[in-house]
Amino acid sequence: MATLKKYVQWFSLGATVTVLAACSSTGSNQAPVDGGMDSGAGAKVSGLGDNGGFGDSDSKFGSAGGGLKGSNMEVGEQTYYFDFDKSAVHEADKPSIQVQANYLIKNPNAKLLLEGYTDPRGSREYNIALGERRGNAVADVLKADGVNPAQVRVVSYGSEKLASQGHTEADYALDRRVHLLYVER
Repeated sequence: MATLKKYVQWFSLGATVTVLAACSSTGSNQAPVDGGMDSGAGAKVSGLGDNGGFGDSDSKFGSAGGGLKGSNMEVGEQTYYFDFDKSAVHEADKPSIQVQANYLIKNPNAKLLLEGYTDPRGSREYNIALGERRGNAVADVLKADGVNPAQVRVVSYGSEKLASQGHTEADYALDRRVHLLYVER
């Protein structure tokens, strides 16, 4: 029953993003704020709908490397932050991503989800696209390190799930992120 509920939730999310992407307009008068020069040509839906073998994203795993325990150099959930209006991975985050890549290469059945987020400024469409570009940037680093693309899925929530409800630059900096989590190990 819980699995069916998750499939329905994923389908609903996929349908919502698809509708948002279809509603894009090329002559918008609203300038993106958490985006702009780094923008792509509209929101691209990837990995939404059918889980494609990724399992239940609420699954909890044993401690094969633990998780985030004060260090971002362990295998497990990680969060990578991005600069305003950017989707480039920071050099300081690449060693942590390499740790995840090494694990994925050694464990070909492991799969992970990269959730892209933005701060609340900018249009919904733009933020979905920027969140996806951020997720794809982390995925690109993993793939360049030798990870099988079938082990990685990217989803963008844009500004739908804020890390911080405040409206300061420090709050916005916490919102501009990609959250990496394993859905199968």
